[in-house]
Amino acid sequence: MDELVDEMILRLIVKHTLTLGKPNAGSTSDVWSMKSCRESYACLRGSFAFDGDMVQPLLQRALHLALQHALQSRASSMSLTLCVQPQVSEVTGLSEYSGMIVDACPILAFTKFEDKHHTGEALAKWKKAALAAFQMEQCVGLATEDGASNNKKANRILEQDQAVCSDHDIARAVLFGSGDAGKPSKNPDLKAFSKKASAQSASFSRSVIANKDMQEAQLEANPELKPHQTLRTATKNVTRWTGLQQMTYRNRVLKESICIALTGDMQGECDEEEADRRQDMLSSSGSESSEEVSDGDEQERANRIANNKYPLAHRCLTNEQFRHNDLFESVLDRAKEVTLLVQDAKQGWGEGLDIGLAFMAIKEMRDEAVADRLEVVSGHGASQSWKEISGGSLPRMFQIF
Repeated sequence: MDELVDEMILRLIVKHTLTLGKPNAGSTSDVWSMKSCRESYACLRGSFAFDGDMVQPLLQRALHLALQHALQSRASSMSLTLCVQPQVSEVTGLSEYSGMIVDACPILAFTKFEDKHHTGEALAKWKKAALAAFQMEQCVGLATEDGASNNKKANRILEQDQAVCSDHDIARAVLFGSGDAGKPSKNPDLKAFSKKASAQSASFSRSVIANKDMQEAQLEANPELKPHQTLRTATKNVTRWTGLQQMTYRNRVLKESICIALTGDMQGECDEEEADRRQDMLSSSGSESSEEVSDGDEQERANRIANNKYPLAHRCLTNEQFRHNDLFESVLDRAKEVTLLVQDAKQGWGEGLDIGLAFMAIKEMRDEAVADRLEVVSGHGASQSWKEISGGSLPRMFQIF
């Protein structure tokens, strides 16, 4: 069946090229590795605006071949009728596309990426072979991908115009605004704050006791909650920037539980004094350089040596910092919303928002970001609320964002 589909796509592309000349299509592609880094995969999709009158007969031909293939299979006649009949009615009803333009993004290649290094030259070689299989040399007028340098180099080698996809552009804007991209950082104060907030979240992957205490605090606050329904904190993830929004959201809804787990107090006020960090320096002298150990790590070790009941209390955000966390979530909210809309909308061919709606959503996001007022979230559950505040009253790091 895969060969039959590829044959139909090839026929359609050849006919499309004869009608319009070159270039006549766009493309999107990506190369990624498994978490284990043992295998890499690559996918290339074409992007076409086909003549509906040209698509109709080829789809009907594809249906005929699919029926022949199904009849030769071992499937029973009853199951064949049940499986194929809806497709028959769907395809034979395609006359409605006569005189229209059909947007289609077929997968042209999906394979293991055999080159050890994802260089621009290696990507160009792979894309060139994949395009040649569909007689698409010089057919791509615009390649839309992320902004990685190897993609840019591959497209220069193939002499293709290129654009960064809107989601990756939003990501770059967010990361520059948050201070996590760019050298030097354009927002060092916000970068430092998100590092502190992430360190608090990471505390619960360092301590089984703290993690258990946070779960018990959630169950005590809501007796109807089941243990498997309790939430965990989320740490900062710059590669997938929506992790910033997820981190701030979890910090807000889990504020009381986090404070109880780290300090024993709902407001995050710990009665224990922080231990003298010189104890840790004396006990571990020579084992690690001072550059390899952060101040927070040194404090944690000193607290443990001193047998403090809450050795991670210094990781807990202050009330002012929790307020900053809410502000950070609020300025990230619309960017996250637009990103998910662009990626996940199911209209059309399941490719997310079309370019017109995506532009409108991004423009609204931009307008909100420069508006005089900001809608800010606070509280959680029944007490959660959103209210507008003056942009001029925001701490400077959020005004910069």
